[in-house]
Amino acid sequence: MGFTDGELIEALPTLRKSARGITKNQDDADDLVSDTVIRALSNRDRFTEGTNLRGWLYIIMRNIVFTNMRRMKFEAVDTDPESLDIAVVSSAEDAIILSQVLIAVNHLPARKRNVVMAIANGETYRDVALMFDLTEGTVKSTCFNAREQLRIQFDR
Repeated sequence: MGFTDGELIEALPTLRKSARGITKNQDDADDLVSDTVIRALSNRDRFTEGTNLRGWLYIIMRNIVFTNMRRMKFEAVDTDPESLDIAVVSSAEDAIILSQVLIAVNHLPARKRNVVMAIANGETYRDVALMFDLTEGTVKSTCFNAREQLRIQFDR
């Protein structure tokens, strides 16, 4: 069956807060929430009843953000011709760093990946705990372990 419209409406304030933390822009946040809701509604039958709807919605939102970030790498940047060389080098370096971080994060186990991405997007430990039906201590521990795993990977 999926979820009810009422359950989705109850999750919207948390979804909006997450989107504002990710985008840092109200208009972009509204677009991200809309895209997330549309994707959730079109995949309603894939939601497992009895599981955490907020966590499921957050994962959808995170996937939309990753998809948009990948697309941005291929879009042309309109810059002043005099600063083009600097902009290209900066964008290339940023793209390389971003792709390395995304690859490393995507190799984390799903639970660690979801917790780290939520914290990185400005969510509080408490909000993440509620989102994924965990205790705050578990969120802190999971986040610490994921950061250590990433640190070790980048120290090689």
